[in-house]
Amino acid sequence: MKSLNLKNDFVKGVIEYSLCLFFAKLVSYTFLFWLPTYIKEKGNYEASVAANLSAIMDAGGIIGGIIAGIINDLTGASAITCTGMLLLAVPYVRIIYLLFNFVIYFC
Repeated sequence: MKSLNLKNDFVKGVIEYSLCLFFAKLVSYTFLFWLPTYIKEKGNYEASVAANLSAIMDAGGIIGGIIAGIINDLTGASAITCTGMLLLAVPYVRIIYLLFNFVIYFC
C-alpha cells in the first residue's frame, strides 16, 4: 500500500484554489439567500420589494465581473484590477446607502 506524500501527490495550487472557490461560493450563496430576508426584516419592507432590491446587487455583481474580466484581459494585471474594483465599490456602497430610502418608494 502506497503512503500519501502531500508534497508529490497533489497538483500544485489545487488546495489553495479549492479553498478560494469555497469561500467565494459561501459569500455568494449567503448573499443570495440571506440578503432578501435581511432587507425584509430590518427594513420592514414587503418580500417582493426586498427581492427586487436584492436583485440589484446580483446584477451589479454580474456587470462588475464582466467589466473586471475585460480590464484584466486587456492589462494582465489581476491584482491591480481587483484593488481598483474594490476601491470603486466603496463610494457606490455609500451612495446606495444614502439613496436606499429614496429608491424604496419607487419599487
